Amino acid sequence: KLYGTSVNAWYLAGFFSCGLGVNRYSDYKHETYGVKPMIGISCFRVGIMYGYNFFLNKNSITNLAHNTFTIKYYLPIWKKK
Repeated sequence: KLYGTSVNAWYLAGFFSCGLGVNRYSDYKHETYGVKPMIGISCFRVGIMYGYNFFLNKNSITNLAHNTFTIKYYLPIWKKK
């Protein structure tokens, strides 16, 4: 079993999207930390992003990939004035 936490910030504008994430993964025996820059395309509040995890320490968790694809939907909570 694998669990973790992630904090992400991303930006969608027109057809361009980018972001940056900081994450932590654990398999109850080992922990690894990473930084993940992301880039992709967006349209109609939907973004498809590719990210690459740069692990900050030696990754001893098996089957933990560097490459990720993410689909995001931006749900506006309030309108700009």
